[in-house]
Amino acid sequence: MADTKLFQVESELAVLSIILKNPDLMHTVSGLRFFMFSSAPTVALFSEFEDMVSRKLVPDPTLVVASMESKNSLDKIGGKRFIEQLLNKDYSESSFSEFCNLVASSYKAREYINVLSTINSKDLTSGNIDDYIYSSRKSLDNLIELGGRTDTMHIGDLAKDSYDEIIARTKSPGIRGTTWGVSEIDKITGGKCGGDLWVIAGRPGQGKSAVAVNSIYHDGLNGVPSLLIEREMRKQELMERLITIDTGIPNTNIRLGILNQEQIQKIYESLAKLKTLPIYLDTNYRASDTNYIESTVTKFHNKYGVKVVYLDYIQLLSEREENQTQEIGRMTRLFKLMANGLDICTVLLSQLNRNVESRDNKRPLLSDMKQSGAIEEDADFAVGLYRDEYYNSETKYKGLMEYIILKNRNGPTGTTTLHFDGPTNLITEAK
Repeated sequence: MADTKLFQVESELAVLSIILKNPDLMHTVSGLRFFMFSSAPTVALFSEFEDMVSRKLVPDPTLVVASMESKNSLDKIGGKRFIEQLLNKDYSESSFSEFCNLVASSYKAREYINVLSTINSKDLTSGNIDDYIYSSRKSLDNLIELGGRTDTMHIGDLAKDSYDEIIARTKSPGIRGTTWGVSEIDKITGGKCGGDLWVIAGRPGQGKSAVAVNSIYHDGLNGVPSLLIEREMRKQELMERLITIDTGIPNTNIRLGILNQEQIQKIYESLAKLKTLPIYLDTNYRASDTNYIESTVTKFHNKYGVKVVYLDYIQLLSEREENQTQEIGRMTRLFKLMANGLDICTVLLSQLNRNVESRDNKRPLLSDMKQSGAIEEDADFAVGLYRDEYYNSETKYKGLMEYIILKNRNGPTGTTTLHFDGPTNLITEAK
């Protein structure tokens, strides 16, 4: 009997069925190729899907049948009946990426076993061991590379698309990405763009979560779907923060229930507005569970069109102190790859290490980010937050937040001063 881990037949049928019902999903497939399927009909059909996409067509069932008939290849899949059978199956579209991963993984498992089976211990000698190692390593490297995209191209093929995109910007000048809700930051950074990894860092009390929630609020108002992956903030707390930003009612009043009738009416109206916004919250992730995080982000991107993903905060992804640097490096790399692969913006909140507290000038430096090596390498933007009133009660800079751009891969660094209203957590441009 075939090992079901090596032959994911049902997952293969699920992938084909879901694509036939949702042809545009074929454009989101990454790391899955026709040869990864395990039977002649499924190989032939997915190969047809790939060919149609290369011809700028979508694999609509009618078009698939017509295309395969024109090539006399419909018999390879058993005729129209196979298409009809797939259309009659009922698979969850939200699990599409999981089905794709299962098909790709089972193919790799089969190939891995093939690589190992070519090695016969009786044939190994001190004289040929290096050759065996080299051959096995090359095969394994090829297998690993299958997880990446297959859209390598000559730079000349990019010229026209690049020109068209640049000209399109002149017709609609302004920021390329979604707004942070502060025009000065948008001007310097271009907003939150697809493919970008942001890291917002600060010591406790400096306003990391406030920056994220303000940004999520503006995403929602502008119709930009966003996902917050949260482990510290409860769902109720997130809602209360959004309400207080929207209404201007102090958060303490909401938490303690010190509200008059007018404020209660404002909260009711605010909730009626907030519930229509495309904001999603996930509080189920666990430390170092990269598969769950990647699957969730991909699912919400495919199903709801999520364009910005926030994580609060990255150090919570690793509970093992001795391996935290390595774990965080793996996580920042994952979020950067997801940003590029899904064309979304990812925003990670990060703690700063305690070295900040020992300095007279407590404004953050790039090196203050915990496990900063990986963050410095992967981040497109690294931002440090500083509020002087947190350290100096007599300061003349009360109500101000310094938004310090420590790294900007494609532009200038520097400091923007913002107004931070403590009671409501509302962040606006300083007067």
